Amino acid sequence: MVNGNLPVGWEWSTLDKYRKSKRESVNPAKFPEQKFELYSVPSFESGKPEIVFGKEVGSSKQVVHANEVLICKINPRINRSWVVGNHTDNPKIASTEWFVFEAAENLNPKYLCYFMQMDTFRDHLAANVSGVGGSLMRARSSALENYPFPLAPLPEQERIVSRIEELFSDLEAGVAALERVHAGLKRYKASVLKAGMNGTLFGNAKNIDELPEGWQSVQLADVLSEPLTNGKSTPNAEEGFPVLRLTALKDGRIDLQERKIGAWTKGQAKNYLVKQGDFFVSRGNGSLHLVGRGGLVEQEPDDVAYPDTLIRIRVSPTDCDIKYLRTIWNSNFVRNQIETTARTTAGIYKINQKDLEGFTFPLPPLEEQRRIVAEVERRLSVVGEVESAVEAGLARASRLRQAVLRSAFEGRL
Repeated sequence: MVNGNLPVGWEWSTLDKYRKSKRESVNPAKFPEQKFELYSVPSFESGKPEIVFGKEVGSSKQVVHANEVLICKINPRINRSWVVGNHTDNPKIASTEWFVFEAAENLNPKYLCYFMQMDTFRDHLAANVSGVGGSLMRARSSALENYPFPLAPLPEQERIVSRIEELFSDLEAGVAALERVHAGLKRYKASVLKAGMNGTLFGNAKNIDELPEGWQSVQLADVLSEPLTNGKSTPNAEEGFPVLRLTALKDGRIDLQERKIGAWTKGQAKNYLVKQGDFFVSRGNGSLHLVGRGGLVEQEPDDVAYPDTLIRIRVSPTDCDIKYLRTIWNSNFVRNQIETTARTTAGIYKINQKDLEGFTFPLPPLEEQRRIVAEVERRLSVVGEVESAVEAGLARASRLRQAVLRSAFEGRL
């Protein structure tokens, strides 16, 4: 909520005063050859409604009109508020997952839309939801009742909207520049890993499609010191023995502090104890991008076991340096094998021990492995510093957006 003191000429109103009280529904399938301007939740990211034939729409929608304001019910922490436009002359319809606010003579729709982008409002919606988690979480309509809304005179609203758009345009230009840097860093990281794997990191390969002399192509099974092992599932308990969570897997390492207490004893957990140098891979995930991610235990842990969501890899130190495996594991070369092999069941992508054993990768002599690890880590540490600066810049831009909105709705812009 904004500051309670308003400038002269402003007044307090409430959001429910502008909410559409009666919803008009339409079943587009009854008009199969009619084109509709559809405001769906997925199309929000594009900034434009979908233009679809009625026969392509599988359920009833609500009728909306130009200059009405939409705010998404689903997972309301995500900032999705939208002004219905006039992109076409086709009838305008919207998913029932939107709350709709009517156009009014004393209200600039963009002014209302920007108000709904404030973190304080979104936090309020997120605190008043039904359902649990992500797409199952929906804001309750009761959250809009009596929610205070600072209403400026219409000419002032128009000046505020114009100023917000001017400042946001400058911010978005800066954000776009940061995102280009971020994309460039991602490409550079991929090229460094690729060079480490094909022998060109030090310029010692004549043909990047062939391995350098002394290198060989191996399967993971060829360099294991012991069989791959899944962890064990154990329920949570107030007393018992600690076990890692899946969230312990973070950007190529294992965070030993991400743990819970499992309902078992140290004796029961002894075959699943974590050791320094263990490499773990996630067995499954709802995102194909995240299944099979790997992380290394870099330090000697205290007593902690690993769960059934992770597969443990131990390699022969005379054949493969574990840090070399960690270095190449998240390269595009290995990721492509993981994502091609992963199978999906009930929306969860999974890999198993047999899959992992068959993954191939180039293996240089041991000293060359260590040299590659050192050079990749050196280069990526520089990338990491730049990435941190970029992320800090993006976070600052987000804070500035909120500062602009707070100033706007307190009459200080």
